[in-house]
Amino acid sequence: IWEYHIDNDEFTFSDDTEELLGVPSFKKNTQEQLLKVFVEEHQDNIKSSISKSVMWRTKFDIDAEIIMQSGKTKWVRLSGYPVF
Repeated sequence: IWEYHIDNDEFTFSDDTEELLGVPSFKKNTQEQLLKVFVEEHQDNIKSSISKSVMWRTKFDIDAEIIMQSGKTKWVRLSGYPVF
């Protein structure tokens, strides 16, 4: 589970999500920092999906590949919807 606060460009994650993505809980997580966890070829699609979701007030659901701290990759599903 995650939340993106567009007004200050900050992501917050549940403990499970932090563990999966390897994102430290003590650090502010911006969109730019989050995108670095994903394989480069998926980053534009993620950014675009979030932007369109906010603009059109619709949900999104995409698959993307993350780079684990071990260097291995793993496919994950990202889904979300804007709350105003």
